[in-house]
Amino acid sequence: MSTLWPELNFDQEPRLIVGNRKSSGLIDCYRVNIHESTFMEFRKIAENTISRLSNMNSRRYDYFGALEEDEYFILDNSTVPRRPLRRTQAQRQQGQPGTEEIASVLAIVAETDIHPTLSSDELRSAKMNFYMISYPIDPSYLGFIRQTSPKRSISPGKLFTMYGATLKKIERPDFVFDNRVDLIVGHDNTIILSDNVVQMLFRDVKLVMQSVTENITELANKFQKNLPFTVEGTKLLHDFCNKGPRNAKRLYDLVVGGRLNNLDLDPANITDTLSRHGLDHLLSNGELNLTDESIPSFFDYIEGRLYHDDHTHNPRRADRYSIRISQG
Repeated sequence: MSTLWPELNFDQEPRLIVGNRKSSGLIDCYRVNIHESTFMEFRKIAENTISRLSNMNSRRYDYFGALEEDEYFILDNSTVPRRPLRRTQAQRQQGQPGTEEIASVLAIVAETDIHPTLSSDELRSAKMNFYMISYPIDPSYLGFIRQTSPKRSISPGKLFTMYGATLKKIERPDFVFDNRVDLIVGHDNTIILSDNVVQMLFRDVKLVMQSVTENITELANKFQKNLPFTVEGTKLLHDFCNKGPRNAKRLYDLVVGGRLNNLDLDPANITDTLSRHGLDHLLSNGELNLTDESIPSFFDYIEGRLYHDDHTHNPRRADRYSIRISQG
């Protein structure tokens, strides 16, 4: 049925999990007992979603990328950063790192059968902004997640009816489900059908940093032949790009955006350019010696943001730049 999950069996009893993603990114979730009359409907949602994938193109997950209508991302769960927890007093005193946990959204799937069960009264008052239909699949579960509240479609003022011999009014339903799925979370991989949803549900970990190490390696390899980075400089560069999405995006644009491949990295050219912009201190004994203070300048240099005013010849930095189209 699926190349990622060839042994799928939707004849089993589905599980329904509802949850609330808090502003911190952490997730509260609960299991809902469901009647066998719903099994076939939930099965249709799962089967139709898997069937839909066969007509779509897969791409490796790209935090800054955008999906086309016929595409989905595949995220390798092993590459998802872990969420650091606060260190205990003993760990701090001994200089030990704190423990780490997997992203909440991965945990809720792995722990499908141990979430607390809500009573009907608790269910009606519970706050929720996503739900998950889950099926057992060795060695864990496969979760079909929809980032919306099943209560959202149930607004006051609507008349709910059922047609038998005649049309009659029924009580307001507790939940309304649709056939859309935003994420399929398995043990090893996550299928992403909505790039916005994955960023919301993985907010407790810095998913944006997933590709930082790979991109820094590519950047360093590009300079390695003639002007390599120092070991300490490489570490500082890694720390700088892990500080937030903006820095990670600058690195991404250089490496994935293609600019890095168009640069003339001849040592003489680099030395001359850095000298003209007063950045000689970036060079030391044939290496690029990056420091906390100089890394922003290094990015300005390699992005081509540094120039001199044509009239005053004062050094300037471009906050924005675009390619000028010749009018000739």
